[in-house]
Amino acid sequence: MTTIPSWIIIFLTLPFFTPLNANSFISTLSKGTSFSRNHIILSSPSPEEIMENDRNEKMALIILNMPIQASGSSKSLFERLWQCAIFRVCADGGANRLYDATSSTHASSFVPNLICGDLDSIQPNILQYYQQLGCKVERNPDQDCNDLEKSLSAVAAAQDSSMHKCNVCVYGAFDGRFDQTMASIQSLYKFQNQFDSITLYNEHTTAKLLQGDGILNTIRIRSKEEGPACGLLPIGSKCDWVYTSGLVWNLNGEAMEFGGLVSTSNQLSIQEDEEEDVVVTVRSSHPLIWTTELHHWK
Repeated sequence: MTTIPSWIIIFLTLPFFTPLNANSFISTLSKGTSFSRNHIILSSPSPEEIMENDRNEKMALIILNMPIQASGSSKSLFERLWQCAIFRVCADGGANRLYDATSSTHASSFVPNLICGDLDSIQPNILQYYQQLGCKVERNPDQDCNDLEKSLSAVAAAQDSSMHKCNVCVYGAFDGRFDQTMASIQSLYKFQNQFDSITLYNEHTTAKLLQGDGILNTIRIRSKEEGPACGLLPIGSKCDWVYTSGLVWNLNGEAMEFGGLVSTSNQLSIQEDEEEDVVVTVRSSHPLIWTTELHHWK
């Protein structure tokens, strides 16, 4: 059986975002790493690292119109992403979800920097609530793109003119209708050159686009937080060949396409009681979607 593991959160290169004010941010440069031939992806920071670092200064979070699991602590994935992000965007009705998940406890701690979209889903009282707290609102009536694409365009526009790019995490990308899930996958391809990375999430799984053209994608995974289930999916086009390491069922030059071989329900190759990060490598002729399951943090 052939499958490929994956979820990823922060794709570290280390240019940083620094907040300018509640409505904008500026990207500032730190010493970076070249990914021209070796595309290095790191898994999510641990809760301890979040408490030490507070925020990842080059990460943006987009919240879609799907239910949010928030516990009032750093245990849920959503709260970890929120704590790590320096710029937070609600895609239209995502603002309703944020308000519903946080209003009964500590809503003032969860104010997005921006709400954008055609604004046909956000409730008027919630829109007014966040505006009064300093949140910027951008209405875009264009019906040829969805609210996630509008949010990604807004994040891209907010990046520094020096073109140092950020990591974008999209929360709520897999729940709801199948066509909306595929629209989230489409965004990985459409915006792949505008950011360091885009990662799609819900509380249970994540997906990311890996580079093709023979580039070595190196993925470091915290086995206590994700896996062992994972997968590699040739969405968009046939992949002529794939080579992997670090999986139970590695690929060794096989072609992948729908109607042929697709690597689902693969597993990370994890030794019993292994506590170190698991390293997976993927080299392929064409881009592939990499996905892994997530654990609930204790």
